[in-house]
Amino acid sequence: MNTNNPVTEFIKKLGKDKLDLYLQLNYESDKGRIVFVGDSLIEYFPFSELYHGEKIIYNRGIAGSTTYDVLSRADTLILPLQPSKLFLLVGTNDFMLQPKNDNEKSIAKRILEICDHIAATIPKCKIYPISLFPINLSNESKIYKAWQIGKDNKKIMKVNSYLSNLCLERGYEFINLYPCLVDQNGQLDIEFTIDGTHINIKAYKRILELLIQYF
Repeated sequence: MNTNNPVTEFIKKLGKDKLDLYLQLNYESDKGRIVFVGDSLIEYFPFSELYHGEKIIYNRGIAGSTTYDVLSRADTLILPLQPSKLFLLVGTNDFMLQPKNDNEKSIAKRILEICDHIAATIPKCKIYPISLFPINLSNESKIYKAWQIGKDNKKIMKVNSYLSNLCLERGYEFINLYPCLVDQNGQLDIEFTIDGTHINIKAYKRILELLIQYF
């Protein structure tokens, strides 16, 4: 991904603005709540409309985020909230960076690095790494190929496999949502997506049904 591309710069600007708003919100937020952190798949999660339980959930997702971004923002974005539970979904945007000597295993390791950093600072926080979601690479009219640069489901499954093993080693409870989103061809179900990468309300409802047990 060309970091000097005007579109890339625009996405970075939107991310910075969103971060600034979250940092201001952190001063107004209670400590010890459930916090979701990640990229656009988290930012677009409509918790306030879909979740009607008693728990308070803070959404700190930022579209365009990579594992590098979440790691660099952890001290200001996450730690002030002192979450009781943290759900983390990030990693697919790392494929678009295509950094030298980066691969699926290193992406999984950075996700664990985020978890370890939070755990070391907030030992009582229960951390749930969430699997990367599948994408749909078909030629359906609604598929937006620009979001899929550098990505494919084989790479995503490799990250999930490494992540699952690392979580087992470190004692984190890995939540594998990948299987509930794929169709019979192993792609993100076309009924669950708005553009082949991002998911729709039907998918968010399905995911919420599976996540509530961890709240």
